[in-house]
Amino acid sequence: MMARGARAAGFAASAAVLLGTFGAAPAGADQIPPGCDSNSLTLTVTKDRTLVRNGDVSTYTVAVANDEAGA
Repeated sequence: MMARGARAAGFAASAAVLLGTFGAAPAGADQIPPGCDSNSLTLTVTKDRTLVRNGDVSTYTVAVANDEAGA
């Protein structure tokens, strides 16, 4: 019983050290290009047909843009 308590205490101490290590510094990100301070992500998904039957092959196109003002 004593060994189980010692393992639990060791685990708790290890978890506290890990949490302290990961939470030590705030997250940050580089602003590249300079002045980029927001996201304006636009995601457009299109397909080549609207009516689909079993066995048909559909082609999907995904377009992603992040080019609005400030992005």
